[in-house]
Amino acid sequence: MFLAKLESEIKQYQLFNNGEKILVGVSGGTDSIALLHGLVRLAPEYRWQIHVVHVNHQLRGEASDQDADYVAKFCEKYQIPYQIKKVDVQAKRAEDGGNKQAIARQLRYRAFQAVAQEQGIKKLTLAHHADDQVETMVMRLIRGTGPSGLVGMKRIRVLGSIQVVRPLLRIYRKEMEDYLEDCQIVPREDESNQSTLYTRNRLRLELIPDLMSYNPHVKQALLQLGSLIEEEEEVWQKWTNEGVASISTKVSEQEYLIDIKSFLSYPVALQRRMVKLILNCLTDENLPYHSIEQVLQLVVHPSPSVWIFLPGGIKGVRSYEKLRLTKDYINKAEAEWIFPLQIPGITYLPQGAIQSIISSTPFHSDTRESPHKAVFDAEQLDLAHLSVRNRRAGDRIRPYGFSGHKQVKALFMEKKIPLSQRNKQPIVVVKDEIVWIPNIRRSAIAPVTPETSRFLMLQWLEK
Repeated sequence: MFLAKLESEIKQYQLFNNGEKILVGVSGGTDSIALLHGLVRLAPEYRWQIHVVHVNHQLRGEASDQDADYVAKFCEKYQIPYQIKKVDVQAKRAEDGGNKQAIARQLRYRAFQAVAQEQGIKKLTLAHHADDQVETMVMRLIRGTGPSGLVGMKRIRVLGSIQVVRPLLRIYRKEMEDYLEDCQIVPREDESNQSTLYTRNRLRLELIPDLMSYNPHVKQALLQLGSLIEEEEEVWQKWTNEGVASISTKVSEQEYLIDIKSFLSYPVALQRRMVKLILNCLTDENLPYHSIEQVLQLVVHPSPSVWIFLPGGIKGVRSYEKLRLTKDYINKAEAEWIFPLQIPGITYLPQGAIQSIISSTPFHSDTRESPHKAVFDAEQLDLAHLSVRNRRAGDRIRPYGFSGHKQVKALFMEKKIPLSQRNKQPIVVVKDEIVWIPNIRRSAIAPVTPETSRFLMLQWLEK
């Protein structure tokens, strides 16, 4: 049954050509071993040339090495060319920080691309299946997504110079388990898949079974929804591409110029999609929904000249009837800059972001003062003139708990901030007076007192 469904999927969607080289990513687990074994059985009829790549993330000690040995022996048994690639996830994380799973994925795909290039292979096939697709859709729904996010993983997607092909997206894990049992093949099992420390595992082990108690066919229902949206997204994509071509000019790989009058002639639903498409052309980061909304607000802002920072190092600049979305400013850190503070909201800067929250009740003790947070009496501040800028010659601050003023230059020296970084340090000001220097010092301006009735918390968010 599994083999027939695999062959049917490949034929229906024309995933592989006769005589084609196919690189298979194999972990040693149920999914990838079933996929590999199925492709090996079908290969003689279609003259496919199967190659295998296994990535050892070195995260599970001896168990990781045993996974690699298992894949090597499996390939040798079936005379399949293979490569074992080692990546050091922990070292990369120690160097750059970040999420362990995200770093592992990044390094894994780099290894896949390297092997594909070495072997002259244009298609990488992976064993993501129907259950994975359901988990992806539920995870995106929980975290927040638009309609396109509910399409889930694509059957074919471009990754650099290769195509990533997923032929199992309509085949469930149980079908693969039954197939391997019939073939008397015992795959490797990653014990971390049973840990509820990871969000995806909790969805698989707890939330989705709970949803099935309401509807035993909830997986099929979600997959059907994804298929319907995918068909509609093709139409939306056509309209979006045509719209972007009509309202914008691609100045360079790092800049788009938008005609505001033309842009506003489109429905808001299409405006969002056009903005998202342009932003995706400028950065690989998965931008949140509110970034798109910030651009829409910029377009209709009452001021003819205003600007914002967005994640991914993007700056949006409105100048009368034109909107510029650009990354060209990034290498101009030595110039003076100043931007209005979004209150409430998030103001994005090249180095990070400042989040501002207004409250009529005091903040909980664990969210009050710290090097990266400061709380002020909002009524004592001219919120309309709060801005963030870099340093100016002769800058002075009146530090909280300190009599008199102090030179900002002296604070930078005390904190041992390198000269090369001082012009990049954000400084929150109200008109010409310094209110707060994130991670360094708050001023004595607008302190919270027993009479305070409206609170402003500013928090620095690292990039």
